[in-house]
Amino acid sequence: MRIFGKGTITTNILLTLALTIICVMGGSAALQLTILRQNLEDIFRNNTGIQTSIITTQMFGAVKWKKPEILNSNFEKISVLSEGDLAAALVLDSKDQPLLVKTYHPVSGFTEGALLEVLQNPDQRTQATQIETADWIAFLNPVINPDIPDSPAAGYMALVWDKDHINQLILKNIFTQAGFVLLVMVLSHVAIFLTLRQQVVRPITLMLEGGLSEVAEKLQSTAKLIKESAHKSSSVADNNRDLVASVLQNSRKANLYVSQVANATEELSNSIEEINRNSTEAANVSRVVQDMTQQAENRVATLLHSVEQIQEAVKMIGQIADQTNLLALNATIEAARAGEDGRGFAIVAGEVKNLAHETAVTTQTITNLIQDVRNASDKAAFDIRQISKQIVSVSDYSTMIASAINEQGSATAEISHNISLANGNTNDVTLRIEEVESSSMHINSVSHEVLKASVELEQQSRNLSSEISNFMRKIKG
Repeated sequence: MRIFGKGTITTNILLTLALTIICVMGGSAALQLTILRQNLEDIFRNNTGIQTSIITTQMFGAVKWKKPEILNSNFEKISVLSEGDLAAALVLDSKDQPLLVKTYHPVSGFTEGALLEVLQNPDQRTQATQIETADWIAFLNPVINPDIPDSPAAGYMALVWDKDHINQLILKNIFTQAGFVLLVMVLSHVAIFLTLRQQVVRPITLMLEGGLSEVAEKLQSTAKLIKESAHKSSSVADNNRDLVASVLQNSRKANLYVSQVANATEELSNSIEEINRNSTEAANVSRVVQDMTQQAENRVATLLHSVEQIQEAVKMIGQIADQTNLLALNATIEAARAGEDGRGFAIVAGEVKNLAHETAVTTQTITNLIQDVRNASDKAAFDIRQISKQIVSVSDYSTMIASAINEQGSATAEISHNISLANGNTNDVTLRIEEVESSSMHINSVSHEVLKASVELEQQSRNLSSEISNFMRKIKG
């Protein structure tokens, strides 16, 4: 039974070979295109998902404190750095009020209102959700404090990523594969046609010579363009890999610096506690010394009172001595009048006078000494009062210092807590950047594979052009 009708064995073999080549090339092209498309889309989806998660974490403060200008500025920078991949950003606060609704460049099939309606639906935002179309992909995430995962959401964020770059790369591969399949089909049909209709070889040769040469030239030109694009993609991938590596290194350095600051803050907190303890002890000692100074001042006041009483007694003794001296003088005069009979009395009166004089001198000396004691006591009382005032000032300053140090201790504790949170955030950012680095390395590997495939395609296009030339020479001969 003849499969291809009444044709010869050669014809049947050629037809079978042509159909086999067409089926193999078509199946291989379709399979390679499907796998490549899936890989590129998975890489793009994974990479943008990680970037969205990192951005959501870093924007927590701006969302919590409702800073749309900061959000817009950061998203504009991200859109520029991503070469237009970030197309739009929608941010709601915890009360479903829009903080930012901004489109950075239009994307086919995307409207802000439709996505905003989805974002405001509570059923759609309980966890991270993604919406994907042929032209864009959107990630919807609740904005949660990374250090308190169970805390209520401070808001909700949706980032829209343009799939134009990935679609262009996939489209170039579709054109390349379709060109190969079409070229093989054309060559196969030409070979079969020339074999079955040798009488029209010359006209067909004249007709196909220009067409096949033009096809080969266009295929070679397309291969060169694909190779150039692959070179650029590979260069961009290398730059991204180096950039991510640099960011990862700086993130690790920042993590180290934050850890060092945390340790220094802890040491500062310990020092402040020690100073606070010493200030409290100094204030207590100042109060004790103040009490002792008050007691000393009271004792000096008592001493001054005693000195005044002594001074009054000495004054009285002086008056008695003056009276005694006056009486002795009168007795001497009376003894002189008595003559020989009053001589013994005159001697006694003289002795009494001498004793009264010595008593007066001694009393004056005691008065002078008491005055010196009084002056010294007054000065001591004045000095003690001054010391008491200084001690009160020192006590007040110690109390103020202790209070200020307590406030500094509270501020330092708050700083230490914030630094601990920052340390946790830097650790989380480092982990996420490591994930981005892994994705970048995967993208870099795929880019190099595409570059390698484009080089092989260019070589195959040259070989095909040479084969077409040989084929045309043969059918002409």
